[in-house]
Amino acid sequence: MTINPVIYEYVLKEVAYPDKALIVKEGEPSDKVFLLLSGQLKVKRRTGRGNITLETLQPGAVVGEMFLVDGPDRKRSASIVAHGQIRLGLLDVDRLTKDFNQLSPKMKEFIRSLFISLKRAHEKMTAMAGA
Repeated sequence: MTINPVIYEYVLKEVAYPDKALIVKEGEPSDKVFLLLSGQLKVKRRTGRGNITLETLQPGAVVGEMFLVDGPDRKRSASIVAHGQIRLGLLDVDRLTKDFNQLSPKMKEFIRSLFISLKRAHEKMTAMAGA
């Protein structure tokens, strides 16, 4: 995956993290959105069998975008951990929200349905792995 220049335009600042750094913690408020610029991130969730890795994200991945569907008060559905040294771009949430709200109601609903499908897929993966 490559860095999408349109998404990169939303980057407010870049931040580096060392290996195994906890970027976001499952269950905490979701108030930031990141663009993975370099390195890899592990997406982890708690299950009855302990923490499992759902996926490994590559540069160009966006983390925390679900706030567009669930709002700013939602809780993180997974933990994100650095896998090796990484660099993240902190995205401008206010600008993202403004631009999203300017879309037609039909397009917003289409995007919401995509996010909800992704969320359900992650929940199913977690349930299967934790069974």
